[in-house]
Amino acid sequence: MSPRKRLTRFKDLPPNLYLKRAKYFEYRAPNTGKTFSMGTDRAQAISAARQLNNRLMSASDLVARVLGGGEKTVTDVIDAFIETEVPTMPWGAETAKNNTFKLNRISREYGKLHIKNLDRKIISDFLTKNCHTADAHNKWRGLFKAVLAYAVEKQYCDVNEAEQVRERSTSKVVDSNKKKRQRMSKAEFIELRELANPWLRNAMDLSLLTLQARNEIVKMKYADIRDGKLFVIRQKTKHLTNRAFIRIPVEGQLEELISRTRDNIASPFIIHRKPDRLRREWIDGKEHWSQVEPQYLSKAFKKVADRYEPYDRYTADEKPTYHEIRSLGIHLYRKAGLGELVQDLTAHTDPKLDDLYEQGHAISDEQYTMASAANDLETLLK
Repeated sequence: MSPRKRLTRFKDLPPNLYLKRAKYFEYRAPNTGKTFSMGTDRAQAISAARQLNNRLMSASDLVARVLGGGEKTVTDVIDAFIETEVPTMPWGAETAKNNTFKLNRISREYGKLHIKNLDRKIISDFLTKNCHTADAHNKWRGLFKAVLAYAVEKQYCDVNEAEQVRERSTSKVVDSNKKKRQRMSKAEFIELRELANPWLRNAMDLSLLTLQARNEIVKMKYADIRDGKLFVIRQKTKHLTNRAFIRIPVEGQLEELISRTRDNIASPFIIHRKPDRLRREWIDGKEHWSQVEPQYLSKAFKKVADRYEPYDRYTADEKPTYHEIRSLGIHLYRKAGLGELVQDLTAHTDPKLDDLYEQGHAISDEQYTMASAANDLETLLK
């Protein structure tokens, strides 16, 4: 695989020298992947980069640049891994998308480094700098490990250095693993809801009523309403339980809420919005231009939470996120004496029903678990 083409703004610069924010130059050492500031003087930066390249890049490295051969770089391996291995991983669509984003992040950070030089110290330093929880540490370590396992298999390197980096304990006994995120109260939900744009308010109400998480909320379509019922597939548990396939009667407050979402945008999605600007790079990959992606839903809620003065007392790690709406809904259901509805709506159980679904076979509507939602939002919030 040949190296990536250099961006236009770098084409007049020596290899490994980059212009950052159109202000200063930065040199990335080809042997370690570490970056060094080279100041703002263009001539001096270019001269220094050429001298460093002469010392740090062997003749074979330079020939490999032209011929596309030589030792594999981190970018070479990650590009191949994304193309051939990611489609075979047991990841859902959202997980695959997120992990591909992370892999590209590693490629940007250490792309020109030879894969043989991606050692345990570099990996450990990256994890220490970027992972603030044990869960994040272990997930990123897992990606490094998978990429290097692929590289070892292809004989691009001899050792999987990521295996030498310890996993971190996720035990709640460890103070840093204890939940910092604050719960959302009923009063806070009501006030945040008033600060939200109409489409976000609809999403918040839909999560509270149906107890569905953001992935399910943004995937709901009007076409999913059949015979007076909303059919939902819980993405996180569809591989674990037949009750991840649920049908919720559309009646009472839920029916009113869905009617409220119908506006002058001809969108197939129940939760939708008109972007401030329609840019091609934002539309590509979407099923419809009005579609709201899970990450955007979280970011939009975060903006509202950041404007909410009572949350000023919290750190960024402590402020409630969109996910807390579901937790609040479960609490309110139980408080209102509707606890028996929670298990069906949240799909917390054991049996499986994903084999047919994963193999592309149709799942009949009767195989979806009936799960009733609260009829009245005000009943939950009063």
